[in-house]
Amino acid sequence: YLSGGVYLGGTSSSNKLDDYEEGTWTPILSHGTAGTKSNFTYTKIGRLVHLTGYMSTLSGFTAGSVQGISGLPFAGNADYQMFQIWYSAIGSSAMDATAYLAGGSSTLQVRPENGNPSQFDELSVQLTYITNA
Repeated sequence: YLSGGVYLGGTSSSNKLDDYEEGTWTPILSHGTAGTKSNFTYTKIGRLVHLTGYMSTLSGFTAGSVQGISGLPFAGNADYQMFQIWYSAIGSSAMDATAYLAGGSSTLQVRPENGNPSQFDELSVQLTYITNA
């Protein structure tokens, strides 16, 4: 137990690590529903946030639309934070999708790279981003 933090690599305030947090988060889909949501956890160390999670039996995704996943535990600090995530669509194999988190937002925007399937079947999220929180 370190009361008040620990200094790494120097004694200036920029070297002080005084913020560590772990927890769970609940994703909310902008289109459709998920039959199963599991392992939605986060770790925050300073301004860096790492998220994980898995959804399956997804339904109701609108073709050509961006799927929004809100409920992230912290908002992003700047625009153009891009991520690659994995998903599968009904009748297809696993594919990558591009995800975007706008500054000040806690909603991840997910867009399939290989066309726009009418429905995601599974979605696995593992990403790291920077927050001001």
